[in-house]
Amino acid sequence: PRDCVAVEDSLPGMTAALASGAHTVVVPGSHNGGTGDNVSRVSSLSDITEDFYARILSGTPVDLLADSIHG
Repeated sequence: PRDCVAVEDSLPGMTAALASGAHTVVVPGSHNGGTGDNVSRVSSLSDITEDFYARILSGTPVDLLADSIHG
């Protein structure tokens, strides 16, 4: 699971992905997701690029949703 990425837009999906140990990307849907060691957030699927995958698979969570809200 540490080499896997799950993209979720619901709280149950995010919870299941985190429980599996996968790096979890939250796209706004019914919630804005949480934050944590394996949680990254994006404002849309178009934010997910090869560089984004490389960063999260190296263990660095990325929070583009916070950047778009505050920046």
